Amino acid sequence: MSIIAELEQVLTHLNNPDDTIRGQAEAAFNRMKESPSALVISLLQLLRASTNSATRISAAVFIRPLLVRQSDTLWDKLTEENKAVVKTELLQGLPTESIGSVRRKLCLITAELGALLVPSGAWPELMPFMFSCVTSDNDTLKECAFTIFGSLAEALKTQFAPYISKLQEVFAAGLNDTRSIKVRLAALGATAAFLSTLDDTARASFQQLTPAMVTTILVALNAKEEEEARDGLELFIEIADSEPLFFRPDIVLVTDSMFGIATELKDLDDSTRHMAIEVLVTLSQSRPTMMKKVPLFVRKMIMLAIKLMLTIEDEDIAAWNKDVGDDAEEVSDYKLGEETMDRVAISVQGKTIVPLLFEMVPALMNDPDWKHRACALSLLSIVGEGCYKFLVPHLSEIVALILRGFADPHPRVRWTACNCVGQMFLDFSPNLQQDYHAQLIPGLSHLMNDVENPKVQAHAAAALINFCDECPNDVVLPYMADLISRLAVLLKSGIILVQEQAITAIASVSDSAKENFLPYYDGFMPYLKSILHTATTKEYRKLRGKAMECISLIGSSVGPEKFFADAKDTMDILVQIQKEYTAGNEEHEDVMPYLHQASARMCRVLGSSFVPYLAILMPPLIATAAAKADLTVMDEDEDPGVVEGWEFYLVGDKKLGVHTSSLDEKAGACNMISCYADEMKEGFFPYVNQCAEVLVPLLKFYFNDGVRIACVSAMPAALSSGDQWRH
Repeated sequence: MSIIAELEQVLTHLNNPDDTIRGQAEAAFNRMKESPSALVISLLQLLRASTNSATRISAAVFIRPLLVRQSDTLWDKLTEENKAVVKTELLQGLPTESIGSVRRKLCLITAELGALLVPSGAWPELMPFMFSCVTSDNDTLKECAFTIFGSLAEALKTQFAPYISKLQEVFAAGLNDTRSIKVRLAALGATAAFLSTLDDTARASFQQLTPAMVTTILVALNAKEEEEARDGLELFIEIADSEPLFFRPDIVLVTDSMFGIATELKDLDDSTRHMAIEVLVTLSQSRPTMMKKVPLFVRKMIMLAIKLMLTIEDEDIAAWNKDVGDDAEEVSDYKLGEETMDRVAISVQGKTIVPLLFEMVPALMNDPDWKHRACALSLLSIVGEGCYKFLVPHLSEIVALILRGFADPHPRVRWTACNCVGQMFLDFSPNLQQDYHAQLIPGLSHLMNDVENPKVQAHAAAALINFCDECPNDVVLPYMADLISRLAVLLKSGIILVQEQAITAIASVSDSAKENFLPYYDGFMPYLKSILHTATTKEYRKLRGKAMECISLIGSSVGPEKFFADAKDTMDILVQIQKEYTAGNEEHEDVMPYLHQASARMCRVLGSSFVPYLAILMPPLIATAAAKADLTVMDEDEDPGVVEGWEFYLVGDKKLGVHTSSLDEKAGACNMISCYADEMKEGFFPYVNQCAEVLVPLLKFYFNDGVRIACVSAMPAALSSGDQWRH
């Protein structure tokens, strides 16, 4: 069998799902690397001449890392004659390759090899070739040349410096190409790539290209080439983020065009409109001072956010009450409107935002359509973080609007009013609680009686949680009897969403009241413990976890004298759950975070009486802390897509995937170990050696700061436990 035929067979088997066949092919391919010239030339021949498109694609994929991407690149092992063949074949292949993905690979290989060779003068033919391509009549060649120019912009900025004026002319011609939108977009990509390499003089000349850059996107949209237009918008987002001042001379043209794409052009895909909005928001974040000077820009951004938020679905109230999701999750445009308002408020800030907001909110609140009234209240809650200083003087007006929301005839406006005040309890604490509790708490208390709308009841309780979390003890106490009685009714309502919020609100009230919760202890504790015993089915798991949280917080508030017996009963249940989970019962997975946090509070209450429980609790914590990080490595070109629980980072020529939820579990385990070491004193000593073996290496665990911080915190307590045990 010839080497070409053998290589073609190997390439086919490298993509085989059978591990054995693929492993044999990998071994054969590695053996072929021992003859680098033969392997590279054979790959080139397959890439250029094979009639099998899959083979040509595979050849393009595998030749690139061999030549330029790997640390053990084969380029230096080729003979001079074969190096010349490679360079010639690459340049000859660009105009003739018919498969787009292969042609793009050829462009990347050419650019990366050019970055390696041009600085030393080892590829003098490349630059003349590129300039000749961009002025040719071959659209494919033009597109390839602009792609290569863009890829080489940073690597060869010194070599390109004498040609900047020429490049500006070439890019202008490409951006105004009348035959091919692909050429225009490639020219747009090249222009964007060069911006970071330009001095002030060159930048000024390139700024003349902005109108043509904008027109390129609009032409693509008018030609129904939305995917290509989105590629162009992606470049605008990058410029808005890294080089926003480039747009300054034509900022009105840029913003008007983006507003037009976002709101006026018909029949566009949502993702296209959203990218245009992202350009505008990114500009406001990158250069807020510049954007505030653009006539009507901030006003139009607020109006755009409002328009998006008004797309919220008007569903049947009975169906809405049964939907346990957040209103913000219903429609992507609604979520984008909230996010847009939030980001613009944080960047532009209150001096500009607040006057416009109070100009628009009254009309929204007076609109007969419930969506407008809900939008008004949502706007007030969203801008709190970014406009805090300038909203404080308006708190009385805002509270009046919230109270109107509490009394609104539409339940979804009442729900939004609860959401608004809940957020503001966080953003404006403790002033809002201290100054306006007399108006707000009775309103929330009343909404907890809205039995026809469980979602309103639940959200009123949720707002109360935020009220208590940041509220002085003396403000809560006058309302405690009324709140406790209402929350007790909600807790026994039988509606899971309402019960979950009520039980957390009870925990928050007790945490705020401290020992003042003692009179209510006996009324709640037996029922909470019964939840631990009975709420075992899937739909009740979160409630069971919240019961753990509530019991431990109440116990911490009333103290060990009252809580001790119930604490031991509760710990017996928690330990049994931990045993079952350690044995493989994954049904308990959802409650484990609650169990760990509750156990941490319990150990503080029980003191040395908690030590026997460590024998059950510590081994799984040590195992979680010691577990290897869940990582994956893939080639730079591989697109993992959006994978829940994973984040991907570019490291050199590879993508590193990190399973973030597993890292959070590791950090949580390390924190629990630190807590037990600190609280259990000499009782922790039997676990010191095991923990040291795990925690000391984790001091160099660079994937997660929380892990390292927890390990550092645990060390002094662990060492101290040894001293205390010896004494």
